[in-house]
Amino acid sequence: MGLGLLDWQTPGIWLLFSMVGGLTLLLMRPLLSPTWQEALKMVRWLLLPYIGLLLGGLSPRLLGLTNLDWLASLGLGLGLVFALLLLLGLVRATTEPTAMPGLQSNLQPGPDSSTVTTTLYGLIHRGAQEFHWCFLRGALWEFIYRSPTPPSLIAYWAIWLAALLAAPEAIGGQSSAAHRLLALLTLLATSVLFLYTRNFWLCWLLHAAAWLIVNPQRETGYRIRDTG
Repeated sequence: MGLGLLDWQTPGIWLLFSMVGGLTLLLMRPLLSPTWQEALKMVRWLLLPYIGLLLGGLSPRLLGLTNLDWLASLGLGLGLVFALLLLLGLVRATTEPTAMPGLQSNLQPGPDSSTVTTTLYGLIHRGAQEFHWCFLRGALWEFIYRSPTPPSLIAYWAIWLAALLAAPEAIGGQSSAAHRLLALLTLLATSVLFLYTRNFWLCWLLHAAAWLIVNPQRETGYRIRDTG
């Protein structure tokens, strides 16, 4: 059986589109405002997998969207979420405040509505990013499965190959070494959770909770000062 890379109903074409889209955004970054960069990034993260799902090129089950065993997922998943969040909290405690110089000086009182809006956007943003990561995991899973000689432990290889593909983008846009470390830990943590639960929704929960722990804007009534 061929790989069918250019077949609309196989995952290979959607992986190719994603990689080309990511490279295009990287090359166009100097020409785009931060607003446009974020908008196009969200389109790539959400719209591309969604179209692939609609056209039958991606499996919603392998992306962790359907056919979920919630009893098993919650039994194992919530324990993993708690343990991984505890680890992230310890990392956060050891990287502040010295690892994020100048952060506290950029905090000033602001309206609660601004904090709520920022938090809601952050949660949606993390959901979109996690959806993209699950797309990579599920698409690679099916891609490897359809290969002429698939290896054993396909899910294992697919999930960690997806982490390797996602890592440069996850850490590339971070402003400090501490943020890059925390972004990488979040990617690894959600990869472990997906390996055991195959549940996008739990991964989004972990991703969002991790962001709330490490998010420097989480203090109620504060916002980052606009220095531009």
